[in-house]
Amino acid sequence: MVFRIAITQPSASADVRRNGRAVRNLMRQAADQDVRLVHFPEGHLSGYAKEQVGDWAQVDWDAARNELRQILQLAAQLRLWVVLGSAHPLTWPNRPHNSLYVISDEGRIVDRYDKRFCSNTEITSFYTPGTTPGVFDVDGFRSAWPYVSRSTSRCCSTSTNNAAWSACCCRRTRSMRSSR
Repeated sequence: MVFRIAITQPSASADVRRNGRAVRNLMRQAADQDVRLVHFPEGHLSGYAKEQVGDWAQVDWDAARNELRQILQLAAQLRLWVVLGSAHPLTWPNRPHNSLYVISDEGRIVDRYDKRFCSNTEITSFYTPGTTPGVFDVDGFRSAWPYVSRSTSRCCSTSTNNAAWSACCCRRTRSMRSSR
C-alpha cells in the first residue's frame, strides 16, 4: 500500500486569511498528487508567536475560525487528511496552546495536539503548554508526536515511497480507530 504524505513549509504571516488561502492552495496541490495526508508547520494558520505574532490581541480569531471551517470543508471535498498548526485560544487570562489540529478526510477535527514541551520564552510570553501526547490513525498507519521526554526529542520516521514524515512516528496498525 502506498501512503503519501506531504510536508509543507509555506511562508506564514500575521494575516490569517492569507495563511488560510495558502493552506487551501497547498491542499489542492497535494490532492492532485494523490497525497493522503498533508502536514503544515506549527502556528501556520494563526501566525507563529515571536515571528508573525507579537501579541495575541493582534490575531483575528473570528477570521481564524472561519478559515479553519473552510479548510475542514475542503478536506472533506478532497478526501484529504490534514495536520494544521495554529494557536488555539483559551479563556482569559490563559495564553493559547501551540496546537496541531488533526483533520480527517471527512472534514472533522478528530484530535488536537497541544505542544507540551515549550521553550522558556514560549512558556513565559506566548503559550500555555499542553498535557497529553497526540496519536491518530490514517488508513492503518498510526502517527504520534515525538516528544517523549524533556531531555530528548527522539522520534522515528518511516519512509514510504520516498516520503518521510520526520515530525511523527508512523507504523502500520490493524485498525483505523482513533487512539484518543
